[in-house]
Amino acid sequence: MLAQPTSVDKILNVACLAEAAEAIRDVPTTTPRDVPMDKVIAEFKASRQNIEEQSHELQELAAQLRKTTMESNVNASHNSSP
Repeated sequence: MLAQPTSVDKILNVACLAEAAEAIRDVPTTTPRDVPMDKVIAEFKASRQNIEEQSHELQELAAQLRKTTMESNVNASHNSSP
């Protein structure tokens, strides 16, 4: 049984590997010479750029969630104080 990823960075690494595997799977096996290596490299670069952008967005959302959670906890503790 595989361990589940527990951090944003680990999730992004897994997603990158999954995208690479999917890209390789989608390459036609009957005519491998028809796919220029430059195209494969360009696809990987585009995928990596997309992953980096999504990573930044996920980190911002996680920071917002932490801030909201902390504010909620502070408000709850103030409201529950006698």
